[in-house]
Amino acid sequence: MIYKIFNADSTEKDRAEEFLCDEHAKKYSGEIQTLYRAIEINSSSKIIFRWLLQMKVAPYSYDLIDNLGRKSPTKLTPGLEKLEIGQKFMFIFDLVDYTENKEICLELNKFGKCLISYKILENRLVVKLIVSHSKPLAKIKKYLLAAGDYIMMQKQLRTFKYLCERDCSE
Repeated sequence: MIYKIFNADSTEKDRAEEFLCDEHAKKYSGEIQTLYRAIEINSSSKIIFRWLLQMKVAPYSYDLIDNLGRKSPTKLTPGLEKLEIGQKFMFIFDLVDYTENKEICLELNKFGKCLISYKILENRLVVKLIVSHSKPLAKIKKYLLAAGDYIMMQKQLRTFKYLCERDCSE
């Protein structure tokens, strides 16, 4: 179970990839934690990327917990295609880097330091999280974060899979 919460459904090949967050993480100090999540999505990279941009308006996880009870949109919101560094994603993350139709890199600075890259690799969406923990309680925080994130992100990735595959077949 410990392996699963740290590397959920990712492969060795996924974890060997270079991600945009790797370069940005060089400025982090303290204990560094790396987590991976992945899911296969039978859709084009363009559709997957477009759904990732929807995170500007909603997190697509458990809406009651992380979207103040509001339902995440099930249709694409017009106008979200334009990307600019610094844009808000999921209300608490900032866009720090991207490669069009391939990858976005988000950073959280409010409750600690965390980078997340969502990268499309053929028919897979692979997510890499890099978290910097301060020394007090770092070990406990590491496991709590991994377990909580595993639950939330599995829901998010399954939601994106459903929406992308639905839109691909229309």
